[in-house]
Amino acid sequence: MVLTASAASASRPFGITPQGARGESRKRLSPFLVQICRARSVLYSPSAMGVQRHWRDYTTGHALSAARVTCEFGSAAYSAAMVGIDEHLREVLARHRVDTGLFSPVRGVQPLIEPVIQTWGGPFIVDIRTSGSFAKGTAVHGGTDIDLFVSLTSTLTDTLQRISDTLFNAFLQAGYAPRRQNVSTGLTVNGWKVDVTPARRQDQYGNYHSLWSTKTGSWLQTNISEHIRVVSNSGRLDEIRLIKIWRNHFGIDWQSFYLELFVLDALRGARVGNVQENIVTVFRAITTSLANKRLVDPANTNNVVSNVLTADAKGAVIKSAQVALESPWNVVFQ
Repeated sequence: MVLTASAASASRPFGITPQGARGESRKRLSPFLVQICRARSVLYSPSAMGVQRHWRDYTTGHALSAARVTCEFGSAAYSAAMVGIDEHLREVLARHRVDTGLFSPVRGVQPLIEPVIQTWGGPFIVDIRTSGSFAKGTAVHGGTDIDLFVSLTSTLTDTLQRISDTLFNAFLQAGYAPRRQNVSTGLTVNGWKVDVTPARRQDQYGNYHSLWSTKTGSWLQTNISEHIRVVSNSGRLDEIRLIKIWRNHFGIDWQSFYLELFVLDALRGARVGNVQENIVTVFRAITTSLANKRLVDPANTNNVVSNVLTADAKGAVIKSAQVALESPWNVVFQ
């Protein structure tokens, strides 16, 4: 798909001129690649990435070498356009940034709801800590604003389902409007979206916990410290946050941890920091491998994280990614 050209550039399409045929009329590049070459404000479709390696004749689809391609505005304009995309992505990331610092306003939620949690759990509570996207550095506006993990002592004998149900009821009785979620209770507190996940330690000293999954009707093993380590040290935080921004904007059903693991897998071996091209790599991986890619919890190989979406739900994500690849950057990321 193509961005609409500005008035200044509408009459000057990005074309190709085969060597030895300078008098021939120019042909457009494939819509899958670059069709417009203009000023630095250009935001090519994500699928335009890799254009230097994949020039194609629009009419035949045949690949052309870079030596046979001439951009009417020259390489300087192309480079400026790429800088424009980088600037746009940085602006989007900054606009959706969630403050996770010690003095972040959203941290004020914890002392507001902690009395309810303390009354509910009493002496069985080991600690209450931030977790999820907030702790990993992948939180964006439009998703959960803060995740709280309630660690309970291994000596607690209540069933995991009862632990989940009674925490939900405690918030309900305290006047909140709790939402039952897969492994957590969702709340809205002073406009902030909060997920509270209760889990029981598997022993007295380790970080492994057991929690109840309402979706499977069974228990799961988790280790949030390991989750935080794997994601926060990956060097892929910008790519994960951009895919989440896209997901939230278009209302795509894709659980955050599953999304994070998929991005990490898709970018295995890719250059760190090459955000533009990495984003395209992720979108292409979604279209080609999401349906069948098996991803497991790094803290529990028995927990197949990719099973949280049905085949139909995965199909919806794939279709959205296909649309994204054919859309302008400033439509995909807002």
